[in-house]
Amino acid sequence: MPYLKRFSNNFIHNDIKPYTALTTDDSDIQASAYDIAISKSLLYMLSEIEKTPKTDELLELTEQIAAHAHDVWAAGRITEGWQYGPERNDKWKEHPCLVPFDELPENEKEYDRKMATETLKVIQWMGFQITHVD
Repeated sequence: MPYLKRFSNNFIHNDIKPYTALTTDDSDIQASAYDIAISKSLLYMLSEIEKTPKTDELLELTEQIAAHAHDVWAAGRITEGWQYGPERNDKWKEHPCLVPFDELPENEKEYDRKMATETLKVIQWMGFQITHVD
């Protein structure tokens, strides 16, 4: 990792100044470079975490987080007046995914699983360990 250094349990690019240290003389390009470097560092760390073996417990946790995220999304839509409909219709506030997670098409479940997986990666990247307490 020649271009990365450790800082507060996170990895950042060696040439990066903290965002709060940027002055008004700094250009938007420098701010964009900062964002890009942080993104690359994060992607590097997430790719390393991706190599971590997936246990049955971690896969079950991912599934539970995905289902919960769907439930939260659906509850928000219902609160906004949306209801189930066979096709998405913004005018009538109908959506075909306003069903329990288990009844979603596999591609919709996979979207929620991907978000859950990425959330767990960031939690690990931030230095937290995920353990099951009996």
